[in-house]
Amino acid sequence: MDGNGELHAYDRRSPPRGVFSTPPAKVFFEKNLYTAIKEDGTRNVDLETGFRPLEHAASILIRTIIDAARQGVVHRLSLDDRNLLDAFLYFQWKRVPDSINRVVSRSDLKAFGIARLKEFEETTRPLTEDEKEKFEDPATWERIMKNARRDTIARGSTAIMQVLSGLVFNVVHIRNPKKAFIVGSHPVSKLHPAGEAQLNGARTELWLPVASDVAIAFTGSGKSQHVALWDGDQIRKVNQATAWGSSLIASRSPLLTRSLITHVGSRMHLVGLQSSGRGSIPSEFG
Repeated sequence: MDGNGELHAYDRRSPPRGVFSTPPAKVFFEKNLYTAIKEDGTRNVDLETGFRPLEHAASILIRTIIDAARQGVVHRLSLDDRNLLDAFLYFQWKRVPDSINRVVSRSDLKAFGIARLKEFEETTRPLTEDEKEKFEDPATWERIMKNARRDTIARGSTAIMQVLSGLVFNVVHIRNPKKAFIVGSHPVSKLHPAGEAQLNGARTELWLPVASDVAIAFTGSGKSQHVALWDGDQIRKVNQATAWGSSLIASRSPLLTRSLITHVGSRMHLVGLQSSGRGSIPSEFG
């Protein structure tokens, strides 16, 4: 945040707005994102309420990690801490709209549903007039697509969680007061050299900025450590990666946000972001 407690944001979905100032609570927020809607119109908010304990516990842990990073050390994670951090990283990566849209668009989802209806009529029975009328209503498809996306978010992956648990935890602290990390609507960036996209690859990097001067970085190899970062080029690489996968970015500086406008959303169609050469992690990481 800047000195007035605001962020400076840019949304590629509304370019004429340009860079705008906003309180943190009003950015990266989508109402009822995790709410399921039943046929009778009632709402199921179990997933929304289920995320709250995870978010609360993670916020406390991350605050501790940030404080330690600013003291020049890596917070020693207990097993419970590591499990919590892995779960937070996983859902931060999976549940955001930018991530879901990257996997399947709303139009693709509707096309899939229409194809399944046709298949049902061909193999089971014709739709009744009431059913046809229901599926001709745009509100029906809106409800179906919203619930399908919500169900996708709710499902976890034991295999991915196992891979995450094996990655090396590091913290990066920017020591140059003129430099800062940005945050994005797709908060986790995956960087890897061309052709080495495995999540646990030796040169794969997962970045999660958690403050303007602190980021959590997971690597596929090496030892857990704290890195004090001064190099503006390396910071820029991380910020570009965040911008590439996000439809919305924000930072403490309007100049910083403005400098990344052309990068915002430029690689949202990619599942992993490729970096050239070794990547953006400083050489101290191995």
